[in-house]
Amino acid sequence: LYNGDLYNELTPKSSDPDYLALVSKTMIDSMKQADPDAVWVLQGWAFHFGDDVWGPAQMQAHLGAVDDDHMIILDLYDDVRPIWHTKKSFYGKPFIWCELLNFGGNLGLNGRMKTIMFEPREAAAKSSMSGIG
Repeated sequence: LYNGDLYNELTPKSSDPDYLALVSKTMIDSMKQADPDAVWVLQGWAFHFGDDVWGPAQMQAHLGAVDDDHMIILDLYDDVRPIWHTKKSFYGKPFIWCELLNFGGNLGLNGRMKTIMFEPREAAAKSSMSGIG
């Protein structure tokens, strides 16, 4: 498993789908040169921002350039703002339903118990979710 967050709170140089697909293909090809079984772990956090950049064509190009068995997405902050609902379950890419408790100065152990109890089950039944994190 290899992390590679190219656009975490950053805007891509171009929103052209061909450009985004090429960057993704280059990233996974580089990982696979070092490890043919590489799996790119990508934070979905970037998709919280820039709906003008991450439209359907852009997301499909960016994610679709990598085979499903070589990418998994961390859908961070699912307990508050799940992305899989609005981004078509990452167009079939496997993802991990995540709860993000500690960021931006938010400290402490807490949670939205009803959400944590029911939302992962819903995601598992209606999406490409492959785990909880």
